[in-house]
Amino acid sequence: MKVKEIRALARENLKQIPKKVYMPMGLLLIVANIIPNVVDQATDSKSGAGANIIFFLLEIAAALLTANGYIFFDRWRNKIQKGGEEPNAWCGLTG
Repeated sequence: MKVKEIRALARENLKQIPKKVYMPMGLLLIVANIIPNVVDQATDSKSGAGANIIFFLLEIAAALLTANGYIFFDRWRNKIQKGGEEPNAWCGLTG
């Protein structure tokens, strides 16, 4: 498969997912990954253990939300290709 064909297929699949579904999830993934970096830059190495713990917890939350987003979009892709029911937004965290 050529790159143009893969892009066209991806765009067609994305058109089948309602915008009210993938736009908020995409924005959530972006924000979840930006916040830990902003906190890390706002604190310096002299801030103490409290700031490091907060940064660590934010990184874990971002990783969980990102994994959930990947699972969510993967289940949408499976729904488009094989049929079935629509996944809920938190399908990756609920098991």
